[in-house]
Amino acid sequence: MGGWIKEGQPRATHIFEAAAWLRAIKPVCRCGHSATFNPYGIWWRFQCRMWDDDLTRARQRFWCVRCGARTGKRVRPVRIELVDPRPDDIALPMCHRKPGGPRRKTRPFCLSYTAYPCHAVPMTRDPKWKRRAIVLEFWLLSALVAGSFVAGIIGAIRSLAGS
Repeated sequence: MGGWIKEGQPRATHIFEAAAWLRAIKPVCRCGHSATFNPYGIWWRFQCRMWDDDLTRARQRFWCVRCGARTGKRVRPVRIELVDPRPDDIALPMCHRKPGGPRRKTRPFCLSYTAYPCHAVPMTRDPKWKRRAIVLEFWLLSALVAGSFVAGIIGAIRSLAGS
């Protein structure tokens, strides 16, 4: 867990500690591009995704959109700094799922763009073909059961009439 620096201030080593000690998270790219994130939404996102919130490993979950647009590849930050929070920090909304709940595959965070929150994508109804397939399956199974019933009755009548 965290330690202390020479000036007597706490040194966070995890995103949880950064959030607890009111320190904003600032990933810095090789080119000097950076963005400052509010630590609460980042911490909650890491909890929802069950990602390791160690700052050295969390670096792999960020990438620079500006460098990515220029090179066509995801450029990971070289370091993550902890800075004083400002009102213009990027704030990821807290998702309404419990940590460890069902997950969906999404891309990692971008340095200059917020990732989709858990509740931002509206739930869509099933496509019509799924409902039609279920109805068709129901009718086919009903016809099979009815045919078996009719065949059983015909067999019973034949056995009674034959004896």
